[in-house]
Amino acid sequence: TLFFGLGALLLSALLTLLIGRLLMRGIVNLTEVSLALRDGQNEVRASPKGKDEVALLGRAFNSLLDSRDQQQHELAHKERRYRQLAENNLDLVSESTLDGYFTYINQAGLNTLGRTLESLQTTPFLDLVHPDDKEPTIQAMQVLLHGESVMDFENRYLNPDGQETWLSWRSAVDM
Repeated sequence: TLFFGLGALLLSALLTLLIGRLLMRGIVNLTEVSLALRDGQNEVRASPKGKDEVALLGRAFNSLLDSRDQQQHELAHKERRYRQLAENNLDLVSESTLDGYFTYINQAGLNTLGRTLESLQTTPFLDLVHPDDKEPTIQAMQVLLHGESVMDFENRYLNPDGQETWLSWRSAVDM
């Protein structure tokens, strides 16, 4: 009976080890996939096998990743459409920081102001405003800094050759 007891103990230890390995394989796979995603490998997926809880978790994980990929694809499509709208607009379309630097301006804006994107990104736009319009422009910026929109504001900008360009603009802060 001693051999029988040792055999049963050995068999149960082997079964426990085998079941543990089967369960751990799925958990290890999910861990590896998570680490790969963290490192920017967005195409990686879990490899669920079987019908246990870990396999169900792996399939749910893959479903979430597929949903994320679809949402990212839709967002990229919307961003391209928006960019085309802004780029092809005949009006000046721009975005700037709260401290007065352009971060984006479309081609119509570059043409209107007679400047390059690089020069507009490195020069505070207040430096381009006509001296007589600086104070009202600063007041309009204060309104924006308080989270309110500015509608139908007019001021003059100076082109590189010193010529004045009148602008009528509206702005809102996205906080």
